[in-house]
Amino acid sequence: MLSEIEVVSQEAYREYLQRGPSCPDDIEEDWEWGEQLFASNGCAACHNVGEGQGRLVGPNLYNVAGTMQPLEGGGQEMADAAYIRTSIVQPQEHIVESYTAAAMPAFNLPESQLDALVAYLAHISSEGSSLEVPAQCGEAAAAEE
Repeated sequence: MLSEIEVVSQEAYREYLQRGPSCPDDIEEDWEWGEQLFASNGCAACHNVGEGQGRLVGPNLYNVAGTMQPLEGGGQEMADAAYIRTSIVQPQEHIVESYTAAAMPAFNLPESQLDALVAYLAHISSEGSSLEVPAQCGEAAAAEE
């Protein structure tokens, strides 16, 4: 036999498509997968993630997760997990102050990858531990199953 196939219900298949791929086996921490995804999706072309690095085309994302973000046109929004996910898939939704228009394209990523990116941004933020993100990698993911 050249390969194995697994037959699943249509519902299980739809859930898989929505959830997306699992964390790679060689990664133990969700934020590590998020860091890889940040690089492989080209996020670093527009966003710095280091303390004191300033901004590029988009805002520096260091220390953003878990903090209040001033929005263009007034108001503020907490950069919780939902805010970060929305900012990735619908970047026009929350335009940060001093950015009159979001040049960022919308990313159509599966939930598993969005969660990993949120975990990465939480990891590089002093207030990031306040974000609730489902564990997907290593022993933490196994404990949640």
